[in-house]
Amino acid sequence: MSRGGSPRMRKLRLGEWLVRWGQVTTEQVNAALEYQKGWGCPLGEALVALDLLDADTVQRGLSRLLGVPFVRGEEVRKVSPAVVGMVPPAVLRRLGVFPLRLSFRGARGELFVATHRPQDLALMDAVAFATGLKVHPVLAVRQDIDDALDRHGVTGGGGIPTGPERAMSLPWQEDPGAFQILRGIES
Repeated sequence: MSRGGSPRMRKLRLGEWLVRWGQVTTEQVNAALEYQKGWGCPLGEALVALDLLDADTVQRGLSRLLGVPFVRGEEVRKVSPAVVGMVPPAVLRRLGVFPLRLSFRGARGELFVATHRPQDLALMDAVAFATGLKVHPVLAVRQDIDDALDRHGVTGGGGIPTGPERAMSLPWQEDPGAFQILRGIES
């Protein structure tokens, strides 16, 4: 057996998934792949740039393919500033993530973060290291993340706070109704 497993067991790529899902044709995926080569962007961005799909449809496809929940831009806007303060601003900008929800189960808290790269384990590890929390990725459109960071005044400058002003010491109360994480498997 090859390193990638049997042909039946290999993971589908986004383009193949979107074709099977009936969102695009093979020809449209091929056109987007050509665009991708020329511009060096992810396939999903190419599909959106060519007006073959909207960002929400690409996001749903990725969510289904990767098996992670996703969040829409309007839901990101409902996040409490206290939750945003759980991750140092320089880390948020550098990693391109946005904290969504904090919950405490057992001794270690769990932080759900919006990212356009949920499969990037090194990215999730970096957030976990910066916060000391268990991190769960939630797929989001990159522009929605950038807009949310701007709205909350998160800039790339400064350093990781130390002492009493450190964001981790902010009081926070979970409001589960503040936003909704959607599963890609929903219709």
